[in-house]
Amino acid sequence: MEMRIPGKPVMFAVLALAAIAALLAPQVAWAGVFDFLSVDLDPAGDLLASAAELLNGVTVGGLTDSFEHLLGDSFGTVKRVFGKVSQGFGYSVLVIVYLVQLVKIATRMEGNATLPGVKDVLFLLVFFVIFKHLVDCSLDYIGYIYDEFNRLTIWIGSGGSVSKTPSGEIAVTTNVITEARMRALLNEDDGFVVRLLEALVVFVAAAALQFAAFFSVLARSLQAYVLAIFSPIPVAFLGLDDTRGWGIGYLKNFLAICMAGALIMVVVLITPHVLSAAADSGFLALVAACFVCVIAMFKAGGWAQDILGGVA
Repeated sequence: MEMRIPGKPVMFAVLALAAIAALLAPQVAWAGVFDFLSVDLDPAGDLLASAAELLNGVTVGGLTDSFEHLLGDSFGTVKRVFGKVSQGFGYSVLVIVYLVQLVKIATRMEGNATLPGVKDVLFLLVFFVIFKHLVDCSLDYIGYIYDEFNRLTIWIGSGGSVSKTPSGEIAVTTNVITEARMRALLNEDDGFVVRLLEALVVFVAAAALQFAAFFSVLARSLQAYVLAIFSPIPVAFLGLDDTRGWGIGYLKNFLAICMAGALIMVVVLITPHVLSAAADSGFLALVAACFVCVIAMFKAGGWAQDILGGVA
């Protein structure tokens, strides 16, 4: 089937009808459609404003929450695993420790060719009662220790600009890093791309600081629960001279976790002042200060171990 091409009269008629329709149609103000092109877009300034908001409100989540509320409602799971799994392992270790103590007494009796004295019998009885109580109640004692250190964290935070967000999280809010100071970091003579890249670097550094604060608190809470779940095992190891170092090392690690909360609070309280001083020195100084504070939050646990004399 051949395609028929319209003749010239038909084409002229179509063009004439289109012209008439254009004249009769309502007039549209096309200039307003492109008004957005005249707006003074400043993405670099917007990034710096967002970065200032992040730096002025470092959120540390549930840093001051009690031991039973560190991770929401997960403490019920901790208690179930503790009761159904860890206590059984703790009792098994305690039986082995008790048998070793019994063998030591029997060896001493055989060497002296005497019967066990009242002191030896009382020692075994008291030893079993004390360590069984420690295995049964180790989760409670661990919680008491954590809450006592938590009081120190709360006391440190009471001296700073610490407040609670509507979601219940702890935040350190200041107005040290203003939007004007952030905008002053960039050189107006630099090109658009250079200013945008510099603002993006500052925003990423501020976001990294927020992430480090949240991550440090969350990781500390999770680690505290994991160590608490398996507390019966190292507690039972305290009963033997050969394995006592394992139990002491466990206690040092847990105390370091507890103390890390206070150190994180100190770092968060100092951070706005460090950033304020760095902002006066320019763009690179502020970015470096942000990442130094990030490293400080990640190293809070290591510093706590150093304060406690290292790990056994």
